[in-house]
Amino acid sequence: MDKSLSPIVITAIADSDFEGFVASTLYSQGWSVSFRALSTESLKEFINSNPSTDAILIFSPDLPGISQEILNSLKPLLHRILGFATASGLENKFFDVTSRPKGPLDLLEAIRGNIRAPMVRSPQVRAVKTKRAEIIAFGSLGNGSGCTTIAINFAFELAHLGKKVLLIDANHSAPAIAILLDKRNLNSPESWKQISENIYSIEITHENLEMIALKLIDAVQDFDCIVVDLGSVMYLRNILIDRRWSAQIAMWCCNSADQLNIVTGPGLLTQHRLRQFIGTLGKISISAKIGFLFNGKVRNRKGEREEELFMAAVTPLRSEFLYVLPDDFRGVAAAQNEQKPLGEVNERGSLRKAIVEIVSERVS
Repeated sequence: MDKSLSPIVITAIADSDFEGFVASTLYSQGWSVSFRALSTESLKEFINSNPSTDAILIFSPDLPGISQEILNSLKPLLHRILGFATASGLENKFFDVTSRPKGPLDLLEAIRGNIRAPMVRSPQVRAVKTKRAEIIAFGSLGNGSGCTTIAINFAFELAHLGKKVLLIDANHSAPAIAILLDKRNLNSPESWKQISENIYSIEITHENLEMIALKLIDAVQDFDCIVVDLGSVMYLRNILIDRRWSAQIAMWCCNSADQLNIVTGPGLLTQHRLRQFIGTLGKISISAKIGFLFNGKVRNRKGEREEELFMAAVTPLRSEFLYVLPDDFRGVAAAQNEQKPLGEVNERGSLRKAIVEIVSERVS
């Protein structure tokens, strides 16, 4: 098992209510507290006896005897030290102490933001608390789900209704938006590029991520909608604590997006992946509401059966967003051949009409 999924956590917090909140929140994610220090001496004794570069220390300045000098001496024996403030003002004597989280999601975001992959440093795309833009992300559970096609056409239909849209290609392993729309230089190191009326786009790369991290602060106020193609989110639990550049936009979407749509489809393997993914949802907490799209329903008994299996899997989750999209092989193939959105190739195509209906419903 990847140790980053179940980090060793040590608490050093005198406030029993806050320490209990931290421990219970971590437990809800499948993590556990290995040691709860009630004094600085017990903390030092435990860490010196059990040094681990995988361990995270969560402390509060109210722990009797704690000081910045002691924390500095323990730092080489730990992976990370994370401090949360008290109401007493003692945190002024410590470095890098943040305000106490207001709830479980704030706590988890703070911890995830401090777990870094070994030997990797990446700019962090900070979550946004206030924004004008509606952020809608699409992720798949494997190749061939049509996630990118849906994201592109979702963005174009929003723009067709007069919305100013930013379309982000964050599929680091297989970026496709530039190819599918015959657009060049979407991976610009400077800024997004206007690709059509009301639509701007950018392809995330290692080189331009730092710029994107800064510009997204303004983008959430400048745009009406931000549509993100994340690629595969099959192992979302891993992504949430992955500090490599390739995970940054996915983490940002989980913390800032209004909606994270999981695109799935027909087939035995796809159904298996969906069940696996649903099984992990109870072990993670994110701010975005999760929706599910079944893409590629055929008009026969097999299609009806596959829709039934899909609904049986996702209905217990009580998601606000459940959609079934028709199979439109010809329409999608024509759009890809002409490198255009569906509406510019055949505005009466079944998939295009289904996406228009969803977008119109959201806008209204």
